[in-house]
Amino acid sequence: MRRSELEALLHLLEFAEGSSHKPVRLFADYLAGDIAQRRGEPGSVNEHRRALAYAIKTKERTERAERRQQECDGK
Repeated sequence: MRRSELEALLHLLEFAEGSSHKPVRLFADYLAGDIAQRRGEPGSVNEHRRALAYAIKTKERTERAERRQQECDGK
């Protein structure tokens, strides 16, 4: 693969990481890490992907906690 093709694939994976389906996000994260290593950038892209995955998980936990709190307030 050419470097430009790998970059295009990484952009597609960034889009996939925004998916509401956790398995899709995880697959995109793992694949992005592999592509980053093949591009010769073992740290930078992979760290970005993991940080994004962590941010998504944190947001989901926060939203769940807010919903639980709203349910408790409504009772």
